[in-house]
Amino acid sequence: MKWRLQLAVVLGLSVSSVATFAQGPPEAERLSSSRSSPQPDNVFSLGGMVQFQLIQGRLSLDPSKYRKGVLQCVGANFFEKVTVSADHGLPTLQYVRKYHGKELFLTVENATAVRVESILSTSTIGQPSTCILVQPELGAIHWTVTEHLAGVPVVTKFSGATLYHLREQNTKVFDQHFAELTDQILVGRSIATLCEQSHHQLLNEIQKTPIVDRNSVQQCVDRLASPQQSIRRKAFRELISSGTPVLPILEEQLMIDLDREQQTRVQQVVRTLRSMTQDTPRSVAMLLLNDRKYWAITQRRLSIADQIVVNDYLENAGLKKRENILEIASRPE
Repeated sequence: MKWRLQLAVVLGLSVSSVATFAQGPPEAERLSSSRSSPQPDNVFSLGGMVQFQLIQGRLSLDPSKYRKGVLQCVGANFFEKVTVSADHGLPTLQYVRKYHGKELFLTVENATAVRVESILSTSTIGQPSTCILVQPELGAIHWTVTEHLAGVPVVTKFSGATLYHLREQNTKVFDQHFAELTDQILVGRSIATLCEQSHHQLLNEIQKTPIVDRNSVQQCVDRLASPQQSIRRKAFRELISSGTPVLPILEEQLMIDLDREQQTRVQQVVRTLRSMTQDTPRSVAMLLLNDRKYWAITQRRLSIADQIVVNDYLENAGLKKRENILEIASRPE
């Protein structure tokens, strides 16, 4: 144990980390100060300190695959540090990277609550740019962009149910700040690629997937407030059997004035329907199928023929009333 403590002092590692890293060759487990990012086998990929997941458009840490400890790398104009801890089996991450006029701060609490702050001393517009992305366990993800134009800060705020919603609202700035990070922590999986593939899959699914009626979902939510347990259970089962296409509708329901018990039951349905598998184009398409906000955001990408198909689908599903999807896009979350 004495040599572990001495090694921990030298390398800046926690004792638990030393025990884990000692299983591999020292050189293979060391960060190189000449790299602009951590070696993926040490930090974010298979066998690394933590593994990120992208599930239903939201980032999280895999609670079964992490190693507690600290890794730090310092070089010329470069600093990087990652700290992994855990509480009751849920991993927490703190990650900092500073290099080439870029600063990045990533925090994950209890596996699911994510905060990312990205600072670029010079952006594509030639001025400093800061982005802060906050993802709670449930509810909308919020994204704040601050750009300095002629020395004057200009703040723009976005929100959406998934990272796909946020990226669609300002693709250029989202990719500028977050593409490199997300590609790294997702080990080569790309949010941009998933966005494109899922959008094409959506247009296929919307023409063959049975319509989930919004009014029927609303009635089930109302029955979750019934004093009779049998009625509540039946409503719960009906919502679960409808699958992920009902999630956007349920998210809307959580924003209205439900009583506390009813809100808790809707949240239970949402948690139950949340898959534990990584996103695929089809799973994302099924998630976004009944999402009015998403269709509104992406309307500019639709051909006239596709717009007609989408509007007909939303109207038949009770998701559109005398208004085109573009009008919905301008409303706050």
